[in-house]
Amino acid sequence: MKKIIILIILFVSILLGCVTQSQSSVLFEEEGNFSINRGENFINLNISTDKEVYYSNELMNIKIEIMTEKEIKDVYMMTYGIVDNFGRYRLNDTRLLNISAGKNLITFEYRTPSCYGCAGISPGNYTLVAVMMNGNDTIANATCEIEIRG
Repeated sequence: MKKIIILIILFVSILLGCVTQSQSSVLFEEEGNFSINRGENFINLNISTDKEVYYSNELMNIKIEIMTEKEIKDVYMMTYGIVDNFGRYRLNDTRLLNISAGKNLITFEYRTPSCYGCAGISPGNYTLVAVMMNGNDTIANATCEIEIRG
């Protein structure tokens, strides 16, 4: 009986230690939207495109929306996706930003690659990823799905 009580105490201690060591908690997560509470700063990151279906060499408008309660300086916003047949990201964009409190919008254009020949991608579904980093820490990330047709 004594061993069982010791095991239960050990198990509860380990469980509580794991729970209290977390510095951030996920509030909700779904495709294209990620919210996190990091200490005293709530962050909501969303990535979207102007359409769901694109064709070869078509212009894509990408929008990244960041909502935060506090200013964050020296943040790297990395956006990547559309992996070709050689394992390379055809969309690969990194920007150093200072994020102000409130709503922040980042918009940029990207021309989809050709689905033929040396471009190395096939028609199909692809994931776009937005990652917000401060130093080596990932602050938030979000994804969205697109389809590229030939």
